[in-house]
Amino acid sequence: MIKLFLLASVLACLSVDLAQAKTVILDAMGELGEIVLDNDEILTVEDGFSFLACDYHYCAPGGDVITIGTRTGDRKSELSSVSGKRFDLISADLSTFVRYWRTGFGDRLYNTESDGQPCGSSCDYWQWAFYESLTFESLGVLGYRNGKLVADAYFSDGAQDFEFDKAFRNLDSVQFVARVPDAQTGYWPPSEERTEYCYVASGNLSCSRISIDEIILRPVPLPAALPLSLAGLGLLVLAGKRRKKAAA
Repeated sequence: MIKLFLLASVLACLSVDLAQAKTVILDAMGELGEIVLDNDEILTVEDGFSFLACDYHYCAPGGDVITIGTRTGDRKSELSSVSGKRFDLISADLSTFVRYWRTGFGDRLYNTESDGQPCGSSCDYWQWAFYESLTFESLGVLGYRNGKLVADAYFSDGAQDFEFDKAFRNLDSVQFVARVPDAQTGYWPPSEERTEYCYVASGNLSCSRISIDEIILRPVPLPAALPLSLAGLGLLVLAGKRRKKAAA
């Protein structure tokens, strides 16, 4: 009788623990915590998860959960649970945009009526400068556990609703990274033929921009029932040993 009672107690604790694993959807419309402006970056909390939402260049209030861009060097938004609980990354709406080009063939063309300066948008110079639009893996999604990288996925220019595989389970944090190619960046296209470059035109334009929305997470419950479960199993083992001794 005691054995059955202990077993029922263990199962009940486990079922309560599993019931706590509710799905969380981050959509910039949930329960928001403190919003902090730090070095022109907006750090926020939604439904118990903290992350870099955007900076002053790339914010879209009421829009995507995360919007960040970069001109030089990778830039990331790290998402983690405020309570420290681990979680599963299930899916997210991912969108990327890049200004990555390759110049045309031959010498750079000028408008001879502009004293050797690049001409307007309708002339051959711009056709040569933006001869080929390029793509690259501009978005990286990295999953960490105990400070170690345990899962990664990379995405090229475009938008998609992506479901993550089992490698993105039981994580401490996830980094959404805006990546830049190994190419020069400038306000004007380069003068050399067949040269890859990022065209940023002004300080407000990025080489690479990522937007993340509808992030679906499943918190992994803390093993609160584990000590009780182990204690119950220990009592079962102890009871079994006593029964054997008594029978002997």
